[in-house]
Amino acid sequence: LALLVVALMGSGQPLAPGTRAPPVQRARLPDGRLADLQFDGRPTVVNIWATWCPPCVAELPDLVEAQRSWGDRVKLVGLATESDRDQVLALIERFAIPYQVAEIDGRTAALWNATSLPSTYLVDGTGTVVWSARGQVDREVLDRELAKLPPASLPRPVKPR
Repeated sequence: LALLVVALMGSGQPLAPGTRAPPVQRARLPDGRLADLQFDGRPTVVNIWATWCPPCVAELPDLVEAQRSWGDRVKLVGLATESDRDQVLALIERFAIPYQVAEIDGRTAALWNATSLPSTYLVDGTGTVVWSARGQVDREVLDRELAKLPPASLPRPVKPR
């Protein structure tokens, strides 16, 4: 079954820059509650992945490191599709994932045109896709794409009092 899904997902292009980011509907947190995944004015990295996808799992350490580096200035959301809930929870624990992870169905992945996994999108503060990639990405690539955003779109780090 997994091979069939991979074969079917191997065509098409990710969302093009300038496209309005689609809503994340019917997303559930690993505990089963509905997730609230609203764009909140910050740049947001959306990573659509699956537990059975080796490149998806391989990029998790880079995503964790990136989120820790960015802090609250950039939001990162992991959307697991076609994955076993227990395996999602195990990977969250194994990699100490600090960002929100939710489970989505194939229909939601299709709205994002996530035809290959992993698929990663950078959404600016207005909810517009400004960059997308299919396949494994690393922190260097993400940092480079974030650096292209206008400085005004990146909130300043909060200074300790």
